[in-house]
Amino acid sequence: LFASAGQELEAASTQGAHGLIWQARAAQAFHWAGEHHRAMRILRRHGRTIFSNTLGLPVPELQEMVYPLGALQRLTTADFDSLDPLFVGALIMAESDWNPHAFSRVGARGLMQLMPDTGRRVAESIGVAVSSDDHLFDPALNLKLGVTYLRELSRRFEGRLPLVLASYNAGEDEVSKWWAKHDGDDIEEFIANIPFRETRRYVQRVYVYYAEYQRIYRGPPG
Repeated sequence: LFASAGQELEAASTQGAHGLIWQARAAQAFHWAGEHHRAMRILRRHGRTIFSNTLGLPVPELQEMVYPLGALQRLTTADFDSLDPLFVGALIMAESDWNPHAFSRVGARGLMQLMPDTGRRVAESIGVAVSSDDHLFDPALNLKLGVTYLRELSRRFEGRLPLVLASYNAGEDEVSKWWAKHDGDDIEEFIANIPFRETRRYVQRVYVYYAEYQRIYRGPPG
C-alpha cells in the first residue's frame, strides 16, 4: 500500500509548495515500502534541502532515506557474523542503488546483484531453496545469500575489506592472483594498483559510501 501511495503522490503536480509536499510524501512512502531507489530518485531530483525546508523533515530522517539500510535491519547478528551492516549497505548502494529489481547486462539480479550460479551455490550451502533465477529478486533472499557470500569472501581474504570488494566485483581467483603479486603492499597501495579500472573505481566508490553510512549512523570519528 505504501508503494501504491508513493506512485499516486509522485504522479501529482510538482508545481508550487503543494507539489513539493506531494513529492516529499511520495519519497517517504517509497522509503517505508522498501522501494528505496524510488525515494532516492525523488530526493535527488528535487534536492534534500528543499524537502527539509518545505516539510520540516529532520536532517537525520532525510539522510536515512538517502543512505538506507532497508531489509538489512531484519537480519540477525549471526547473519552478519563479523561483517559491518553499514559496509553491506554501502556495497548495495554501489551495486544496485537499492533497487530490488536491478538486472545487469550480464544477468546479475537484485539488491546485491547476485549472479544465478553464485546465488544457487550459496543457497545450497545453507540449505535454502531457489526455485528459479528470478527468485533472486526477492529482497530478503537476495540479502541473506549476498551477506553469506560476503562472509565467505571475508574468511578467504582474512577480513581485508578491499580484497573482499575487489573479489565481489572481479572474482575471487582473479583477486587472489593480484594479491599474490602485491602481498608486500599496504592495502591502500593495493587498491591503487588494481589492474581493472572498473574494479578499482568500484572499491573506491564503496568506501566513499561506507564513510557516509558511518557518519550518518555512528556520527563523526571521535
